[in-house]
Amino acid sequence: MKPTLIAFSLLLGGIFATGCGGKAEPETDAQDSAQDTAVEDTAVEITIPDPGTEYAPDRWYDDGGYHGTPDKAQVMGVVLDTPSYIQGGIDPETGNHYFVFRTAANVTEFEVSLYNKSSKIKHVHIHEGTGLVFGDEVPAKNVISNRSARWDLEPDTIYILEVHSPNGGFF
Repeated sequence: MKPTLIAFSLLLGGIFATGCGGKAEPETDAQDSAQDTAVEDTAVEITIPDPGTEYAPDRWYDDGGYHGTPDKAQVMGVVLDTPSYIQGGIDPETGNHYFVFRTAANVTEFEVSLYNKSSKIKHVHIHEGTGLVFGDEVPAKNVISNRSARWDLEPDTIYILEVHSPNGGFF
């Protein structure tokens, strides 16, 4: 009897030591993982207007409409050079104004220097617009201030200029 009791005690001791010695593996729910992946794979693409084939003016003036979302971006055309002046009204609902443009075949730089009239601009960004889809932000080559920056861009490519002001107003 004693050898059986000793063997049983050792077996229970081994099970107890193994079960309590380490951290329990977290349980994974395959359905949750599948749903997370499905959400990531079906990210919403925001379509943008076609900038057209007409040349963009040297001075970009607000056309009077609200352009607070990329799909409602103000169409500017084909940029032959950096505009000498840009103005617009910030959409009070979104805090943004978007412009869509295409760079000409020889344009590789774009620069903005906006004036705060009543808007108190927080930032100016440029986003990719390939395939007429609002894309990733293009890193600025040189940020001078929250309303003035310079970018290196690809020729014959669509971009979206984003001006953001949480206060709304006019720039």
